[in-house]
Amino acid sequence: MRWKFVRLLSRRCLAGKWRPVCSLLDVDKTSGFGRYLAANYDELLDHPVELGTFERVRFKACGVPHEFVIAGRFRADLKRLAKDVKKICEYQINLFGQPAPFARYVFLLFVGKDIYGGLEHRASTALMASRDDLPAPGATEISDGYLQLLGLISHEYFHSWNVKRISLSGVCAV
Repeated sequence: MRWKFVRLLSRRCLAGKWRPVCSLLDVDKTSGFGRYLAANYDELLDHPVELGTFERVRFKACGVPHEFVIAGRFRADLKRLAKDVKKICEYQINLFGQPAPFARYVFLLFVGKDIYGGLEHRASTALMASRDDLPAPGATEISDGYLQLLGLISHEYFHSWNVKRISLSGVCAV
């Protein structure tokens, strides 16, 4: 396999506080601008890049670093979100068996008004949800919106195995 380096912009290209984030291997260990590694074009396309201003919370699930990146205007308890999503991630990693099929995982969430959806990728997922679905600071209950958001997160994370890595080729002729 021949690896390809991809340069993810330079700091001079973006003004202000914009930053990049993606799930490709960060060769320069910059957590932002620099060189990233992709085995081929298909792998490059399956690692979306987000550019802009966002907040980030990090956690480990079964020893694997995870990042939750949230863009858009919002107020939320990000520590609670990370704690709840970590439980989902650990359950699914253990369900399919360790080790996880990725070295690092990134959730890219854009919050707005009356939006909902997601798309899985090899080591990340791109999500859209209502800002009101995030856990409110100080809230202890799970609102219907937050439960729906956790369901979306779980659904897209599940695709890391089912769709991205499990196929029917061993079960039946395709």
